[in-house]
Amino acid sequence: MWLTLTTYVDRVQKGQWYAFKQFQDYLQSSAQDTTNSFLYHSDTYTEENLSSYTQKLLAWAALWIKDNFHIAGTTMSCASSILQWYKSPYSATVIKKLQDAGATFVWKLNMDEFAMWTTWESSSFGPTKNPYDHTRIPWWSSSWSAAAVANDLCIAALWTDTGWSIRLPASMCGVVWIKPTYGRISRYWIQAMASSFDHIGVFSKTVEDWMILTQIMSGQDKYDPTTQPESNNTQWRETSLQATTLQWMNFALPQQFFGEWLDEDYHTSIEELVKKIEDLWWKVDFIDFPDIDYAIAVYYILVAGEVSTNLSRFDGVRYWMQKETDKYETIFDYYAAVRSAWLWKEVKRRILTWAYVLSAWYHDAYYNKACAVRNMLIEKTNKIFSRYDAIIWPTATSPAWKLWSYNDDPVAMYMLDKYTVLANLVQAPAMSIPVWFLKRSGVDLPIWFQIMTKKRDEATMFRIGHVLETSCAFPLRSRLIE
Repeated sequence: MWLTLTTYVDRVQKGQWYAFKQFQDYLQSSAQDTTNSFLYHSDTYTEENLSSYTQKLLAWAALWIKDNFHIAGTTMSCASSILQWYKSPYSATVIKKLQDAGATFVWKLNMDEFAMWTTWESSSFGPTKNPYDHTRIPWWSSSWSAAAVANDLCIAALWTDTGWSIRLPASMCGVVWIKPTYGRISRYWIQAMASSFDHIGVFSKTVEDWMILTQIMSGQDKYDPTTQPESNNTQWRETSLQATTLQWMNFALPQQFFGEWLDEDYHTSIEELVKKIEDLWWKVDFIDFPDIDYAIAVYYILVAGEVSTNLSRFDGVRYWMQKETDKYETIFDYYAAVRSAWLWKEVKRRILTWAYVLSAWYHDAYYNKACAVRNMLIEKTNKIFSRYDAIIWPTATSPAWKLWSYNDDPVAMYMLDKYTVLANLVQAPAMSIPVWFLKRSGVDLPIWFQIMTKKRDEATMFRIGHVLETSCAFPLRSRLIE
C-alpha cells in the first residue's frame, strides 16, 4: 500500500483502522528495508501508550526522522563516526509539537555525514539506495528520508534542507517535497549545517499531507529568534483545498535553466508540462534572469563560512571521539588528529575551504562580496514576484544516476546544485512536485519540477500544487490509497 497521512487520519478517526496496528505494520516493514535508510531504533512506544495517543490528530502516525534531529535520550550522530555514541539531552521543538499531536518517532534515518555532499554516498554507515533502482542514487543528504517514504516504510519523514536536501531527493525518489519560508518552522535542537540556509520540513506523499504537518509544526518559538507568529496558520489547508481551479495565474520560467546542464528528455518533459499548465488558463513567460548564474558561487561561499563555524565544536574535547591529549605537543595537533581520524573527506574539505573563505586575508574578497550578491539576488527575485505569482523551473538536471558516478569530481557535483540553491539564498518557500517518469536502462525513474512563491506565501504555493496534483493526472498518484 502507499498510505497518505490524510487517509490515515480520516480512517483512524472514523474507527475504520486500529492506529497501533498500523504503527506496528510500519515497524515490521521498516525492519525489512533493503535501501539502507535506517540507522537507529528506539523502543520508546508500546501499546501501554495507546490511550494517550488514540484521541489525538496524528494518533500513532509513523513519522521517521533524519539523524540530525534531537530526541531526548536517543542517539543523534548526523551519520558520522565522531558522534556515533552521542545521546541527545533534549528534544527539538518540532519533535515536541508532533509528539503532542500523537505522532511517533522510532527510526532515525541515514544521511550524508553532517548533511554534506550531494548524493548521500558520504554516510559513515554506507550509502542509501534509490527505491526505484538500487544501483542509483536517491540524491542529497535527506535522501534516506525520501527513500523511506517512497518505499512506504512510514507515512512521512522529517528532513532538513540547506540548498537542495529535500527537493532533489524528492525528485529522485518520487515523493512530495516542500521547503517553507525561512523561520516558518523552528530549528531549535536540530544540528545546523548552515544556520541562515537551513529549513525544516517533511517528505510526504501528497501536498495535503504536507499542509497537515505544517500547521502543527509552524509558529513562533522563543528558543529560535528567526521564527515568527502565525496569524493564519489554521487557514492554509482549508483555503488550498477549496481551490479546484485557479485561473489567470502568471508564472515565470527563467530560460537560464534550459542550458547545457539539463537532460534533453527532461527538457522535453518540462515543455510538455508547460503546455498542461497553459491548458489550466495559466500563463507561463520565459524570462531572462542572468544573475541566477551567480547563485552556486554565492551559495558555496556563504555556506562555507557557516559550516566551518558550526562544526568547530566537534574537536574531540567536548564531544566524541576523545583521544589521550598528553600524546600531542599542541592543541592544534590534537584537533588535527581527531578530525583526520573521525571525519569523512567531504566534511574535512569543506571545513578547510570555508575556513579559508573566512580568513582575515580573504574575508572581504569572498565572504563580503557574496553577501552583497545574495542581497542583489533577493532584490531581483522580489521584482519578479511583483509581476508573477510564482517562479517555476526543473528540480534537477536529470533523473537519478548510478552510484559513485561523480564521487571523484566534487566541482562537477557542486554545479549540479544550480537548480535548487536560489530558494535557500532568498529564503523563499519552494515546492517540488511530480511530472512523470523517464526510462533509463529499462527502469522508470521519476522527474519533478519546482514552484517558488514569495516569502511567507505558502498558501499560494499550496493552492498551485494542489491543483496541479489533482488536475494533471500525474502517474505517481495512481499508487495512493484514497
